[in-house]
Amino acid sequence: FHQQAFHDLQMAMTLKDGRLNIGSLKLDLPAGALQASLTVDASTDIPPLSMTLHAPGIPFSLISHFAGLPDETSGSLQVDAQLRSAGRSPHEMAASLNGSLNATMIGGKMSNAALIVLASASLQALSIDVPARGETEIHCFGLIGVFNDGIGKFGTIAVASTYLEMAGSGQFDLKAETAALRLHPMAQITGSPVSVP
Repeated sequence: FHQQAFHDLQMAMTLKDGRLNIGSLKLDLPAGALQASLTVDASTDIPPLSMTLHAPGIPFSLISHFAGLPDETSGSLQVDAQLRSAGRSPHEMAASLNGSLNATMIGGKMSNAALIVLASASLQALSIDVPARGETEIHCFGLIGVFNDGIGKFGTIAVASTYLEMAGSGQFDLKAETAALRLHPMAQITGSPVSVP
């Protein structure tokens, strides 16, 4: 699928009286096996949901495809998550989300056009002119935080790429659908990072 090979899918699932239990799911990906579990109880008025996910390498091209980013990408995103929530709609579930979420990547690539789509505000603020054509190397990326009743506090938000480096922290309120970020951008000038408060 989308130029990626997926094989050796293993899954143990039970569905009884409105209760779905996927005790174990394993899928071999090019960078390592994805392992996950999921439980949903639809027999109650406010269905609870819990999920665990360990993926040493989700293809970045798969994520960029569903995100609608232009051109080809490469690299793998490592994701570890232990999440639980309850609700009768996606918004209610997001508003009650609890647990941890870690996503990291070292060594990836995207087109300059995709970088412009993702970080146009920061690039404009720093007056960084990124050519429309060409590639951007992603040296590293990190997003590490926890959710408490729909409020995600991320102590680590960091990205280092060919044209832009940013580090900081932030909070996402999924119930109010707001975000408060404190990011410290670093512009790359002749190969040396320059801090821009």
